Amino acid sequence: MQDTWRVCLMMVAAGLCGCGENGTSTGSGGSTTTTGDTTTTDDTTTTDDTTTTDDTTTTTTRPSWDPCTACRAVVPTAVGAVAIPEASGLAASAVHDGIFYVHDDSGASATFSAIEASGAVTAQLDLASPATNFDWEDAAVGSCPAGQCIYIGDIGDNALIRSSYVVYRVPEPSPLTSGPVSFDRIEYTYPDGSHNAETLFVDADGRLYVVTKVAGAVSSLYRFPTNPSTTTVETVEWVIDLEPPTGGSQFTGGDAGEVGVLLRTYSSVFFYPWLGDVGVTLSGAPCKLPSASEPQGETIAWRGEGYYTVSEGTGSSIYEYACNP
Repeated sequence: MQDTWRVCLMMVAAGLCGCGENGTSTGSGGSTTTTGDTTTTDDTTTTDDTTTTDDTTTTTTRPSWDPCTACRAVVPTAVGAVAIPEASGLAASAVHDGIFYVHDDSGASATFSAIEASGAVTAQLDLASPATNFDWEDAAVGSCPAGQCIYIGDIGDNALIRSSYVVYRVPEPSPLTSGPVSFDRIEYTYPDGSHNAETLFVDADGRLYVVTKVAGAVSSLYRFPTNPSTTTVETVEWVIDLEPPTGGSQFTGGDAGEVGVLLRTYSSVFFYPWLGDVGVTLSGAPCKLPSASEPQGETIAWRGEGYYTVSEGTGSSIYEYACNP
């Protein structure tokens, strides 16, 4: 029945129908019936993980485990420490097992590190001019035209003085050796003026999202174009407004995975189960997951069936949350 309601809610979000009793879908343009795991709407049929509409078929992998259950009793374990003073972005490599990418906050050089969970530095990776670190605030790893890329978000703007922002897209290097790396520069603006942000993530299709950081008010989710330009300035699209359900009011980091999206504040971690679309997912009700007591927690990253966090501060611990699916 839970899957039936999920199918129905996804169709509601797409404007295709309403939800009746027992998860039955009702559409204004034609008859829709949902029974078990199969939904039929005139020329649209959804069965298990495959949706076919006219001549288009989309397959979505269902979550294989539930972090709301598997992670709720996990005890944060300090497995290492970072050497940089203000770790504000963390992302797990998709190419190198056991490797994370971490970067410093504003004012540092345009450099980030490949590290082990212990904090040991494997490689120092440099972005040449015109790259700068005005206010690097988050990192992500996801698909890109080159295969797998590291995304570094120069998205911070505490004083709200910037007219545009930048995401650096770096193909994951192999082998990992210190030195300069190639990158693309994705410059963007918001449709409604300047915003401060500390959360950047990439969905399974390689699409970028940013969540703004607003003190004492709602934040917003913005979406990049599917194939953002690296030669002209893009305008991101507003998707939804959102705010943490409890705890601090400011989102400081996030990451997207197969089963859903993690968002964090300085003191709390929230998991939003995947509902077929990022906007729909973050409109849903999250569960609160364990978080270590950190002085200024600004990073979070999925890795396998668990997640990791790091706080700002020289020598801050790297915490592992090994869930139990």
